[in-house]
Amino acid sequence: MCLGAIYWARPDRIVFAATRADAAEAGFDDQLIYDELPLPPEQRRISTTAQVLREEGRAVFAAWKSKADKTAYDRSKMATRLLDIIGAVARWLRRLG
Repeated sequence: MCLGAIYWARPDRIVFAATRADAAEAGFDDQLIYDELPLPPEQRRISTTAQVLREEGRAVFAAWKSKADKTAYDRSKMATRLLDIIGAVARWLRRLG
């Protein structure tokens, strides 16, 4: 979901310091994720059941689309909020020092 949130926010760029190898060395090895993504869902380690209650799920999207008072998706606000969060995390990490 984190990667999905990044792409939905549609930032102009992503900036990071550490590599996947650095993260793995620190105990955050996500190689399994990279190995799993190209596999068909039925071959992944975590069981996936698709389209359960699909019509009910589609009804939620239809209700959203017809909602008159919804907050419009705003790419610039999403990107700004994401940068605010990144800044807060950076400040927190500096305090941990």
